[in-house]
Amino acid sequence: MKLGKILEFFLAFIIFLLGFGSKAFVVANLGDLNLVGPDPYLFYRYAKNLYDYGKIITPDCLRYYPLCSSIDPYTLIAYFGYINAVLLNNPLYYLIIISLLKTFNVVPAATNLFDLGIHTIVPILFGISAIIFYFLAKSIFEDKIKAFLLSLFFIASPAITFRVAIFEKEAAATPFILLSLLFYVLAIKYPKRSKLFYLLSGLSTIVAMKAWGGWIIIPMVVGFYELVRFILDSRPKPTFVLSLIYIPAGILLFNANPVSYLLSFKFLLIEAVVALHIMYYLFTRFGLYEKVPYIKSLSKLLRLDLETTRRIFLILLLFIIALPIIVDKIWFLLS
Repeated sequence: MKLGKILEFFLAFIIFLLGFGSKAFVVANLGDLNLVGPDPYLFYRYAKNLYDYGKIITPDCLRYYPLCSSIDPYTLIAYFGYINAVLLNNPLYYLIIISLLKTFNVVPAATNLFDLGIHTIVPILFGISAIIFYFLAKSIFEDKIKAFLLSLFFIASPAITFRVAIFEKEAAATPFILLSLLFYVLAIKYPKRSKLFYLLSGLSTIVAMKAWGGWIIIPMVVGFYELVRFILDSRPKPTFVLSLIYIPAGILLFNANPVSYLLSFKFLLIEAVVALHIMYYLFTRFGLYEKVPYIKSLSKLLRLDLETTRRIFLILLLFIIALPIIVDKIWFLLS
């Protein structure tokens, strides 16, 4: 057991090192005030505000001059950059970061601690993301070697190489999106601790919401899986609703209109699954299935067991009820 844990720790360290190194090479080419792309300069300025004044200056009159602008809602990367810059003032932390860079023969071009903190937070976050991805893959496949190989693919994948290699929103969001999915998988694997893991999944999603708009991948992935689970599980239970604390949290964080927010496209699938569980309870509790005689005929036609057919019937019924909303969303996307 101890040997297994030592091996796991060693693999996690190697994955972090490779993840860090894969994004560290750019540090050698980024001097003071040098960033990749236009958007990172906004978050650089936010981080500099935090470093110099302890807060982000608002209203922001360097955007949309002379009208000024409010603060971008996704500021987490700026806070991470600020914290990393502050920590670099600690000699031990500075030595660790420089040693990690030297491992890959990287000499930072930045000449001050603030810019060094901005440039190095990206490889640090990606190294952490790679570790979380390893444990996510391990939880799914239950195999250390497969998880390690998939982590290597994750580190080298061209699909995410650029966006998470610069001082941008995605770099801060990636670890929390992966963490949310990891806790969700653990909640399914360990039913006795599912409430805790679902709650942690929801809290991780809330943090991801403040990092990048791409966090909506979480309710989409979870919603699709829960829909399949609703159809196939012998006794479907809506325990996953504990992870949905990010929905009311989002209304508060973004000061959104509750009705339009709840009916937004990103939540339709996950909310549909919640509605299906409510309908399933009502139809089972009050014997409403017996009042729909053609369900048995549909079961024979589809060659499915009666219970599965009943759930498919609920999906069709919900689809008909929600058809006006679905048509409206499709029309909006087309227009």
